[in-house]
Amino acid sequence: MATGLPVRANGAPEGQEQVGCLVMNRIAGLLLIVLACGSPTPASGGDDRPKRRVADPKLQAAVNAAIVKGVAYLRKAQREDGSWRYGNAVPSGWKLLGYGHEGSGGLTGLALYALSASGVTADDSAIKKGLKWAFANPAQYALDGVYATYSVSLLALALTRIDAKANKKRVHALARCIEDGALPTAGWGYQLLDRKGRRKHAKRVRKFGGQPSLGDLSNTQFAVLALWAAESTAGHKVRKSTWKATRRRLSKLQLESGGWSYSMDGKGVSRASMTAAGVVSYVCAHAGAAGGVEHLPAARASEQAKKGLSAFTRAGKQSYDDYYFAYSVERLGTVLARPSADWYPAGARALLKSQDEDGRWSKITHGDSRQVYETALALLFLSRATAATVTGK
Repeated sequence: MATGLPVRANGAPEGQEQVGCLVMNRIAGLLLIVLACGSPTPASGGDDRPKRRVADPKLQAAVNAAIVKGVAYLRKAQREDGSWRYGNAVPSGWKLLGYGHEGSGGLTGLALYALSASGVTADDSAIKKGLKWAFANPAQYALDGVYATYSVSLLALALTRIDAKANKKRVHALARCIEDGALPTAGWGYQLLDRKGRRKHAKRVRKFGGQPSLGDLSNTQFAVLALWAAESTAGHKVRKSTWKATRRRLSKLQLESGGWSYSMDGKGVSRASMTAAGVVSYVCAHAGAAGGVEHLPAARASEQAKKGLSAFTRAGKQSYDDYYFAYSVERLGTVLARPSADWYPAGARALLKSQDEDGRWSKITHGDSRQVYETALALLFLSRATAATVTGK
């Protein structure tokens, strides 16, 4: 027996708990998620032991222990209902525009992704509870939500990592939402809207004196990584036109210095983390447009990638206490197939120093959502999570 749950643009209440197959379609501007009865399928086998990543046995032992402690913290931070709750309210500006959903869907996807990358298997209670909550709360993944691109992309990344085969239909549905929600100029912003939804959003924004977003590189790289993972691990066929348009726009937005800025309006200052995001997104789009994984070497050797890596190197080292930067380094090193000895030991040692006794990483001492977010990013670095996304293994 299957049931349907529409999610309205004005922030419909979360649906009753329903677990199983998830299918997403746009129906008259609504997101409809169909949930059939059944439980998340555990992956066959699985190995929850941290993998060897560095030659130094002492450093490896310390990394392994840090991963175990970080996983324990994420387990402790999980809510009884299976979610990791984003504690901040919807920003007032978004409320004026009529949008709801504060981001728990994205934070839950990020935590699940980090746990799975750290060796927690699909049959583990934390993974099963988290997926059960995600499948039962489609309103958190509404395409008009405040953080829709992050939420949908992170759930797709989590599902491909947990068990791409068992979650194939769900991953394909999420990937279609990401593709269909790309901006007309290519790239992604915070929401995954169709043409009608974009017109409605633009009208609301202009009413309050603003301008519609042209997208940003942070949302874009998560969308690109989710599409790449869907294609390389779950067999989803991303449209060549999507890859080509993304590659074209990223090439156009690369600054004279070789770097990229956060904004996708052709302005702004190059930042190390955004340059890493630009290189990663460009390489994946370049290889995707050419035909897939086997074209990664040529994409890595492209002029844009080489200029971007040079700009990233010249930018100097940001603090690894900026955990988004740490994760940017991991993505860049992995996607470009840079020798791990060039970047991993230094980052790992920095993260070992900044981990708290209770296993979390955080620059602040309050706010559960921020601590979960930063702990997950640190774990994604230490586990070198992007490797499975890039190679499909």
